[in-house]
Amino acid sequence: MTDKNKWLHIAIIIGIVGILMFSYLGSQPLMDPDEPVYAETAREMLQVHDFISPRIYGDFWYDKPPMYYWLVAAASQGFGGGEVAARFP
Repeated sequence: MTDKNKWLHIAIIIGIVGILMFSYLGSQPLMDPDEPVYAETAREMLQVHDFISPRIYGDFWYDKPPMYYWLVAAASQGFGGGEVAARFP
């Protein structure tokens, strides 16, 4: 097998795995207890425009570092919110 064929096979496998992984991201509702909390915290970050102090239902929420909330907020901007954006990162 040549190097060109090897990389083609790897690219095909990565493409198939990517399609299988991302096609069902929005098929189930957000699961308790964590997914809805993370999605709501990211939504409130976008709504208030405060990306330093995470909040949940208006109260400050410092249980986790903010990087994951930033990723969910960025995905929400790209995908328009919902289950897909909350699970994409």
